[in-house]
Amino acid sequence: CSRSGQAVCTLTHKAMLKTTTRSIPISQLREAYVGSNVDSEGDETYRVVLRTDSGDIPLTSSSSSGYAGKRDNANRVNAFLQSAGSSTVSVVQDDRLLAYILGAIFAGVGSLLALLSSQVTLDLDRSTGLAVLSKTSMITRSREEYLLEDLAGAEVQESSSSDGSTYRVALVQHSGARMPLTGYYSSGYKAKQNLADEINKFLHG
Repeated sequence: CSRSGQAVCTLTHKAMLKTTTRSIPISQLREAYVGSNVDSEGDETYRVVLRTDSGDIPLTSSSSSGYAGKRDNANRVNAFLQSAGSSTVSVVQDDRLLAYILGAIFAGVGSLLALLSSQVTLDLDRSTGLAVLSKTSMITRSREEYLLEDLAGAEVQESSSSDGSTYRVALVQHSGARMPLTGYYSSGYKAKQNLADEINKFLHG
């Protein structure tokens, strides 16, 4: 904010790929205050908000933790507004470092999932009497063999949580042992039931 020249406060938002600027006449700026937001888990975050004649203008597009720093920024703006002798004031709220860290974490998790995710192939061969379960990922490869005569069929296993149900297909031996085709559950019951039906059709056909 500067009282020289046009007497405006210039609000600049800088992101990695975009910078936007907005001018607010000092005569229309009434105060700055710290707004709060409470999420579904009860965690409270904050951001500085400028109160103007035309409505409230958040200093940042999102809230974040750290009340004290945002209170200090609001106090500096208010001190400027209350003192006509102050010519300029500048406050900075920089949350980009946190965004970059979170982005790097999520990118790392995505890369890890890509490395660990695997292609699963089940070959049922009457000529050899074997069921061969192969799993291939970018960093691992495994192969398991079962006798067809030991297999009673296939079933869809379900895992339930507060977010809903997920599923996976498993081979069932006459002994009662279960051999999941994947180590994880995922959505899409119908596709997995269709796969189990195809396996059962082959084994019992």
